[in-house]
Amino acid sequence: ATLAGFAFGALYYIALRAAYATASGTDSRARRSLSTYALIFLAQWWMAAILIGAIILAPAEASKWTMGLGSAVIIWIGFVAPTTLINTRLALRPYRLAFIDAVHWLGVMLIQASVMLLIGATPPT
Repeated sequence: ATLAGFAFGALYYIALRAAYATASGTDSRARRSLSTYALIFLAQWWMAAILIGAIILAPAEASKWTMGLGSAVIIWIGFVAPTTLINTRLALRPYRLAFIDAVHWLGVMLIQASVMLLIGATPPT
């Protein structure tokens, strides 16, 4: 799940390189250090660990896909989107940057949840 989310992020930001550079005011050709990518990978691993806990603890009244993807969306709505918006705006960055980053995290979480469900993670019955 971590690898899938990491790969999605790479493709997402490559596709939005120019839009992200404009919104963030950075050089789209700038190189990131290996330690930055290691930190991103570790953080996504941690997100996957928390997400699998939420999926496993979800009530089993709905289908596993509703519970799995629903858990990802609720965590994103409740925690990820607001903190992304707050951090972006406190840094005096444009709303467009917050939108780009927030959609990235929604994609990561939905992909991670999907991978987990495909390999057998389910709420207890």
